[in-house]
Amino acid sequence: MRIARFFPTAIFVVPCILLALTLAAQAQQSYVFTKVLDLSMQRPDGAGKFVITTITTPAFDGQWVVFRDGGSADDGSLQAIWSFNTQDATFHKLVDLHTVQPGGTATFTELHLLDAAPAVRNGTVVFLARSTSTGQFREGLYSVPAAGGTVVKVADYTTTDPSGGTFDQFDSSGLQIGGFGFDGTTVAFHAQGSTQKVGIYTAGADGSSLNLIADGSPPYAASGASVNSFSA
Repeated sequence: MRIARFFPTAIFVVPCILLALTLAAQAQQSYVFTKVLDLSMQRPDGAGKFVITTITTPAFDGQWVVFRDGGSADDGSLQAIWSFNTQDATFHKLVDLHTVQPGGTATFTELHLLDAAPAVRNGTVVFLARSTSTGQFREGLYSVPAAGGTVVKVADYTTTDPSGGTFDQFDSSGLQIGGFGFDGTTVAFHAQGSTQKVGIYTAGADGSSLNLIADGSPPYAASGASVNSFSA
């Protein structure tokens, strides 16, 4: 199954696997669309209507549709990440700007970072966010069950960077979904440490087993040059 996006009017879930498409075409059957939400729908938290824009960027794992909503307030104070269960048609607010950052007391201040749409696999959501701490980027990768629950740190600015120091920046312009990938178990991500080294790392969705895959330190095997840039 995949998500078909129709902006700015609505988000739909489309049953669409290759075999089903072939059989449907042979039988001359039409598609069946299930509406997730449109611009007339009220948010379940009572904060007005959903607002569908290009920042919405839904993700889908076969059961859960996960999307960002900025809300109707001009100041961005209603930012939230939501899930929709296609099996029982229920909405769940996973995180908003009142959610406390794991391991701290600060709340999240930005959920709509550039090129940083949430990913969902096997009922687990991974997202990039900033906290209200000031002076630095204060970014991190976090996970939360698609049905709602405790937000868990994958890695953030308090995490020790295997390259040295602590992590500093995860968001970077032009990187697909914030430069991270998620297969349902392991998160692979692009990050910069406080020592200015940039690298690719992996960690479990619960923050366990953090590993450095490559950074700018070791030379290429076939040459004396070292890597000084990574992109996704």
